[in-house]
Amino acid sequence: DRAHEEAAVLLVSGDYKKALEKLNGCFYIWDLMTDAVRYVGTLSAADFGAMKAGGDTIEAQIQKLQAALGRLQEAFRVEDMVRLGDVAQHELKPLVREWRAIIETLQRHVAGVYGPVA
Repeated sequence: DRAHEEAAVLLVSGDYKKALEKLNGCFYIWDLMTDAVRYVGTLSAADFGAMKAGGDTIEAQIQKLQAALGRLQEAFRVEDMVRLGDVAQHELKPLVREWRAIIETLQRHVAGVYGPVA
């Protein structure tokens, strides 16, 4: 959450190099988190098409994140600093709250399948 905000501030201030480093780190973490959620879902036989979190299904939330990451990647590719800032602040930052709900929902699912973690 904080890294998105910091990247947006750096973009506005014109410090593109540091902003790109921050956003690259964010992109990497989002990618890892998506893979981890999918992996845990597969191992626990979670139905992401039916399981709700943050007001939508987990599958829809994953698709929303992947679409935003695609826009971020395209903005990187064409070096569109304004678009990078917009995606970071107005698309990815709000997804952090939704992904907290996804993690909590998945934790409850895993606890229901395998029992609570000691």
